[in-house]
Amino acid sequence: MEYQLISDPASFIVGEGARINYSDNQALPGLQIHPHGLLSDTTVQPLMPETHSHQEWSTILFPADNDIIPFDVFAASFYILSRYEEYQPHQSDLHGRFKVEDSIAFQSGFLNFPLVDHWALHLKWILSNRYHTLEFQLPAFRFYSTVDIDYVYQYHGIGFIWYWLKLAFSLMRFRFQDVFIQLKVGITHQHDPYDTYTWIEELCKESQVDMHYFVLMRSGKRYDRNAGIRGDIFKRTIHLLSTRCTLGIHPSYHTINNPDLIQQEIKQLEKITGHTIHTSRQHYLRYALPHTMQYLSDSGITHDYSVGYANHAGFRASTAHPFAFFNLSTNCETHLLLHPVTSMDVTFKNNPEMNPGKAYSEVEQLMNEVKKVNGIYIHIWHNSNLSDSGGWRVWRELIRKIHTLAASKQQQEID
Repeated sequence: MEYQLISDPASFIVGEGARINYSDNQALPGLQIHPHGLLSDTTVQPLMPETHSHQEWSTILFPADNDIIPFDVFAASFYILSRYEEYQPHQSDLHGRFKVEDSIAFQSGFLNFPLVDHWALHLKWILSNRYHTLEFQLPAFRFYSTVDIDYVYQYHGIGFIWYWLKLAFSLMRFRFQDVFIQLKVGITHQHDPYDTYTWIEELCKESQVDMHYFVLMRSGKRYDRNAGIRGDIFKRTIHLLSTRCTLGIHPSYHTINNPDLIQQEIKQLEKITGHTIHTSRQHYLRYALPHTMQYLSDSGITHDYSVGYANHAGFRASTAHPFAFFNLSTNCETHLLLHPVTSMDVTFKNNPEMNPGKAYSEVEQLMNEVKKVNGIYIHIWHNSNLSDSGGWRVWRELIRKIHTLAASKQQQEID
């Protein structure tokens, strides 16, 4: 929808069409929203607003004396989408990430609810009732299946040293089934357990959902162990995948504060695929604001898929729609579009109170919320977790059920 920002009251008064009076001047025409003042700031201030329950708006921040719009919906949306709270002093988790328990969404009970989208739709409803000629075009619900490649293969092409280290490790722990599988892969060239690419691609094609790969391009470190990245097998596999699906970079663990390493890994992947890399997702969902996102933007990344919590499903930015990264430190919008993640496979499996049935129920509930706001549900899988190894066998049916559910909801949009 086209719009115009007008700061001159005289010009605003003579203007035509739908108008929002974002000021304290009650004499001006239009739908009035009282400004809190946050959007006038040019620097980050100590700010942890209180939340208030509201019958029509669910939860509000920055309340105002206004019966129609009882809070500054623009400032509240900006506060949440800019991740203003992550610029405030906080204690990070073991991996240097902002903790879900410190978020306003978790503490106020709307982590599983896309609150900003709800505000936007309610504001749309108010404007439509006031200005009947207004036309809004809403997007359709979509489901994205995204796959992080932390290990391109478990045994195939991982290199001589890694191969024998893995074999010795399994023998010392009496994991004879793993030894048997590894020998079959290494000697008779049977199917590698982590080679699940065709399976997930066919499932996505069958379900008519989009899919996206993210490749880790570092090895030999504690949290980065994608063995064989310099080998021909690795390069051939990644190049082949890039011809079949969208493929992006999975910046390694220490890129959180290392722009040179980000650029180095992007260049390595571009050399393999033969095309420019524009998409990314941080390994371990490990990033710090504003630095990591600014590094990505400066490196040519235009779409990032890291905004989510590793240990909790839900809406980290209270939205199921992409939004532009705004650097609060420089007070500038960037060209980097952030695509919020709703859930991840290991989030469910690593929860001792969770099982596939409970996980499906939670995904279904979250997907219903995303569909209500015409959003995009983005789920993270790992090719290594789509296999039958490592206790993932019982979760394979869940993967198919989630895709079936997503397909049915997308079909409802078409019907």
